[in-house]
Amino acid sequence: MYVGTGSLVGRDRELAELRQGLDNALGGRGRLFMVAGDPGVGKTALADEIGAEAAAAGASVLWGRAWDGGGAPSYWPWLRILRRLATTRDIGAALAALGPEATGRLTRLMPSLARAPEHLAADVAGSKDAGAPDPAADLAESDAARFQLFDAITSLLRAAAGQGPIVLILDDLHAVDHPSLLLLGFLAVHVRDSPILVIGTYREAEARLDPQLAATLGDIIRHGQRLPLRGLRERDVADVVERVAGRRPPDRVVRAIHAATEGNPFFVDEVVRLLSAEGRLDDVTQVARVRIPDGVRETIRHRLEPLPDRTLQLLYTAAVIGREFRIDTLQRVSGADAAELDAALGAAVDSGVIAERPSALGAYAFSHGLIRETLYDDLGPQRRGQLHRATGLVLEELYCADPEPRVAELAHHFFVAATAGELSKSIDYCVRAGERALKLVAYEEAAKHFERALQAYGLQERVDAARRCDLLLALGTAQSRAGDSRAARATFLRAAGVARTLSSPERLAKAALGYGAGMGGFEFGRVDGGLVALLSEAREALGDEDGPLLARVLGRQATELYFSDRSEERGALGERAVAMARRIDDRATLASTLSARFLTLWGPENSVQRLQIATDVVALGEEARDRELVLRGHVWRILSLMELGDWVGADIELAAHARLAEELRDPLHLWYVPLFRAARALLEGRLADAERFAQEAFAIGRGVQAQNAAQLYATQLFALRAEQGRLSEVEQSLEEFGRRYPAAPVWRAASAFSLSVLGRTQDARRAFDAMTAGHLAEVPRDGEWLSTVALLVCTGARIGDARRTDELGELLAPYTERAVIAGRGAICLGPVSRFAGIAAAAGGHFAEAIDLLEHALAMARRWGAEPMVAGIRLELAEVLERSGSGSADYEKRARELRADGLDAARRLELVGLENRWSQGVAPEPGVVPTAPAVAAGAAPSGFGPLAFYRRGDIWTIGPAGNQIQMRDAKGLAHVARLLAAPHVEFHALDLVGGASPGDRGAGVGGAAGAAGAGIEIRSRGESDAGPVLDNQAKAAYRARVGELQEEIDEAESFNDPERAARAREELAFLARELANAVGLHGRDRKTGSDAERARLNVTRSIRAALKRLSEHDAVLGRRLGTAIRTGTFCAYEPPPGEEPVWDLVGPA
Repeated sequence: MYVGTGSLVGRDRELAELRQGLDNALGGRGRLFMVAGDPGVGKTALADEIGAEAAAAGASVLWGRAWDGGGAPSYWPWLRILRRLATTRDIGAALAALGPEATGRLTRLMPSLARAPEHLAADVAGSKDAGAPDPAADLAESDAARFQLFDAITSLLRAAAGQGPIVLILDDLHAVDHPSLLLLGFLAVHVRDSPILVIGTYREAEARLDPQLAATLGDIIRHGQRLPLRGLRERDVADVVERVAGRRPPDRVVRAIHAATEGNPFFVDEVVRLLSAEGRLDDVTQVARVRIPDGVRETIRHRLEPLPDRTLQLLYTAAVIGREFRIDTLQRVSGADAAELDAALGAAVDSGVIAERPSALGAYAFSHGLIRETLYDDLGPQRRGQLHRATGLVLEELYCADPEPRVAELAHHFFVAATAGELSKSIDYCVRAGERALKLVAYEEAAKHFERALQAYGLQERVDAARRCDLLLALGTAQSRAGDSRAARATFLRAAGVARTLSSPERLAKAALGYGAGMGGFEFGRVDGGLVALLSEAREALGDEDGPLLARVLGRQATELYFSDRSEERGALGERAVAMARRIDDRATLASTLSARFLTLWGPENSVQRLQIATDVVALGEEARDRELVLRGHVWRILSLMELGDWVGADIELAAHARLAEELRDPLHLWYVPLFRAARALLEGRLADAERFAQEAFAIGRGVQAQNAAQLYATQLFALRAEQGRLSEVEQSLEEFGRRYPAAPVWRAASAFSLSVLGRTQDARRAFDAMTAGHLAEVPRDGEWLSTVALLVCTGARIGDARRTDELGELLAPYTERAVIAGRGAICLGPVSRFAGIAAAAGGHFAEAIDLLEHALAMARRWGAEPMVAGIRLELAEVLERSGSGSADYEKRARELRADGLDAARRLELVGLENRWSQGVAPEPGVVPTAPAVAAGAAPSGFGPLAFYRRGDIWTIGPAGNQIQMRDAKGLAHVARLLAAPHVEFHALDLVGGASPGDRGAGVGGAAGAAGAGIEIRSRGESDAGPVLDNQAKAAYRARVGELQEEIDEAESFNDPERAARAREELAFLARELANAVGLHGRDRKTGSDAERARLNVTRSIRAALKRLSEHDAVLGRRLGTAIRTGTFCAYEPPPGEEPVWDLVGPA
C-alpha cells in the first residue's frame, strides 16, 4: 500500500502504471516512463505524487527540473540530481571504481565531487583536459569523451542504487539542453537490471514544433513507456472546482468549464479563481457573460490585475531572472528596499502566483511555468533588454569569485541585453560559455553559444575579422563534435573564406582540418575532392617551414587520397608528414602523422612496416600516458598480425586491447572489441557466436562511425551467409554497396562472387568481365586488394574463365605466406596460397595447385580455422581428382580429404560448403549447379520468398498463395528500396530523390460546449496569437543574416567601408528582430529545411503505405512496421533470425 500526498484527482489509471513501475524498480528491474501532455495538464503533479509514494516506500527520490529562465549550465537537471545524490548516498567507492578519465569528466562537470574521496584528487589532476576548441582534433576522441561522461554518470547512479532504490524525476524535458536528453537516452538503455525508476515529463506541443527534440524524445521512449496525460473527466473537474472554490457550483457551470478547458487542471484552476474573485461562480447568468478572448494567458492576466502595480513590476523582473529566484537577487536587480519587497512578495504569495521554496531559505518560485511565461512575454523588447542587462550585472557581481560555472547564465542575460549597451559582454560571455560547454562535452550547447557570439559580433561597427574567423572555427568544431557535419563543413568553409581575406595560413589550415573532421575522419571507399583541394591550398599557404599544422595537413591529405589513384603522392605526403613531426619533436603531431602513415601505407606489400608503426604508436602512447593512443596502436598491431597470419600474436593483442578498452570505456574501441571477436569466431567456425558479436559491434559502431560500421557489419554478414548457404539474403546489399562506394572494388568483387554462388552465372560473368576487362594490375592496391583479387579468383573459377583466373593467381604469388583479411579485420577469407591454388587449378597447373593448397591447409590448421580446413580439404580433393595422374595414392587421399571435409561441414553446420560439395561427383571447374535466384532478403528455413515487386501501377506483396495487390504509392517504393538493403541507412533526401544512400555531395466540441454555456475560451492549441516571427520568417531572416555576414567579409576584403556599413546596419536590424522573437529558453523554432521536409514526407508516405498494407495483411504490416525505422535516416532492420526473403524482382 503506497502512501502519497492524496491531493491528485482523476489520475487513477496513470498512477497504477507508475506504481507498477515502482514495484518493478523496488524489485531490481528498472523502468522508464515518459509522461507527455499539454501545459497545465498535471504532469508535474503526477510525478510529485508517485515521488511521495516512492519516498514512503524507502526509495531516494531525486528531482532534476529544467531551468526555464534561459542560460542554464549544460546538464542542469543532472547537476541537481548528482548534488542531491552526493548528500544522500555514499558515492566515494563508486567514484574510485570509475577510473581517472571518467572521474575527471565528472569533476569537470561537478567540481564538488573531487572532494569526495581524498585520493581521487591526484588521479583527477593527472587526467587529460578537454582544452580549447581544436578543429584538427580527432572526432573519435570527442565521441569518447561524451561516452565516458555518460557512462560515468550511469555507473555512478547504478552503484548508488545498489545501496537502495532510486527514483529519478526529470521535469520539463522539452526545455532542457540537448546533451541532457542524450544522457537520458544513454541511461535508459542501462537501467533495466538496476533498482532505478526514471520518470520524465515534457510538453507534447513543444516536441511537435522542434524536429530534433521530437526525434530525441522518440529515441528515448523506445527504451521505456510513454504515458500520455489528457484532460480530466467532468466529475473530476467538479472535484477540482470544489477544492479551489470551497463549494460545488451548479452542474451547468461545471459542464461549461469542463468543455471550455477540456479538463486541463491548471486551466480549470485559473478560470475558477477568476470567477470566484469576481463573485460570479454561482451565478449562471454571470458565468454566461464571461469572455476570455486569449485563452488561459488572458485568464492569468485577469488574475494578476488586482495586484498592486509595484508587485506586478517586481514579478516582471522576477520573470526575467527565472522561474525560481532568490529574494536578494530580486532586491538588487529591482532596487526595492526590504519593506517594499516584503509587502510586494507577500501579495503575490497570497494570490497564489508565487510560493516560497521551503527547501531553500529566501527562495521563491512561480506556482506554474505558464504564469512566468505570460509575464515574460508581455515585456516589450526594450524593457526586456534593460531587465536582462540589470540582472546580468547583478549576477556578474554575485558570481565574481567563481564565474565559470555560471557563464552560460551570464551569456544568456547579456546576449538578450546586447542591444541595451552590453554588446562586448555578450560576445565575451557567449564565447566563454561555448568553451566551457565544449569541456563538458555539451557540444550542442557550445554551438548555440558560439552562434550567438557571432550574431552579437555582427552588430559591431568595426569588426575584427581575425576574431570572427576564430569564432567560426570554434563554432565549426562544436558543430562537428555534435555530429552536425553538414553545418560544420559550411562553417569551416566560411572560416576558410575569412582566413583567405586575412592571408592567415594557420587559420586556413585549421579550417581545412576541421572540414576534414580530424585524422581518420574519412569514409571507407570515398574521396572528397573538395577537401583535397582545400588541404592543398592550406599546404601551399603554410609554405615549406616545418610546423605541427603543416605536418597534420600533409597527413590528412595523405589519408584522403587513400581511395584515389594517386598512390605515389599519398605515400610521399604521409612519409613527409612523419619526418616533419620527428624533426620538430612534437609527440602529439607525431602520433597524428603516424596514424596517417599507417593508413596510407595499407596495402598488400607492407604489413611488417605497418606493424612497426603500430608498435611505435603503442610506445608513444605509453610514454605520454595516453591510453587512447595505446589502444589505437593495439588495433593496428592486431590488423597487421592478422595479415601476417600470426593469430597467436593477434590473440594476445586482442586480449590487451579488450582489457584496456573496458577500462577506458572509449566507444570507438568498444566497437572494435566485438568486431574482432566476431572475426575470431568466424575463423573458428562458431557461427552463432560470430553473428552475436557482429550484431553487438554494429549496435555500438553505428553511434561512432555509422557508415563505416554498416560496411563492416555487411562484411561480416557476407562471410556468415556464405558459410550458412544464405548469400541470397545479402546479394542486393552487396550490389548497393558496390554502387555507393565505387572506389572500393571489393564490394563489386563480393557481389560477383555471390552471383556465381547463387547460380546467376551470366550476371556473375558480366560483373567479372567489368572488373577484369582492363589490365588486372590496375585493381587498386589498397588494404582490400588481396580480398578483391581472392574473390575474383573464386568467381572466375566458378564461371569457367580459366585465362583471367590464372592471371589473377599470378598476382597473388608474392604473398602466399599472408592471410587475406577483409573489412579492416572484420573477416579472414583464408591463406593467400588457397586462392593462388584455386587459380592455378583453373589454369590447369595441377602440380602447382596441389602444392599451394597443401601449404594453405597447413596454415589453416595452425590457425585453428576449422571452416577453412574443411573447405581447403574439399578443394584439394577436387584438384587431386582432376589432376589426371591416376595415382592410387592421389585417389585415396582425395577420398579421405572429401570425407573429412564433408564431416566437418556437417558438424559445423557449414551449409554453403556442404551444398556445394555433397554431390556424388565434384562439379567441373567453373560450373556451379544453378539455383533459383532470390532478389534480396533472408528467410527462415522452410519458407519461400515474400513478394514485394511492382508491375506497372500494381504492387504484388506477400507470401506465395496469399499475395495481395496494391495500387502504386510513393511509400511502397520507399519500402522496397529499404528492403533491398537491410541494415543500410538511407537519408530521407536519398529516398525522395531516388539516389543511393550517400550519393549526395555533401478541440471543436469543447469550444461549442463552452459557447453554449456563455464562456468563450479558445482551446489549448489556439490559445496564443503565435510567435513574433513564424518559422518561415525566421528562416528567411537567418538566411539573410548569413548573406550579410558574407557580404561584410567581401566588402572588407575589397576595402569598401560604405558597403560594409550598409550591410552592418541591415544586420543590426535583423538581429534586433530575431532577439525580439527569442523565447524563454533561448530556443529557436526550427524551420522546414529540405531535409526536414523530406523527413516528414518520407515518414508520412511510409506510414501511410504500411497502414494500407495492414488493412490487407495485419501480420505483415506489423512485421514491417516494427522493422522499418523512419526519420532523417531510414533503414530496414529486421530482428536477427527473423529476416524473411524478399523477392523484389518478380517472375521474369
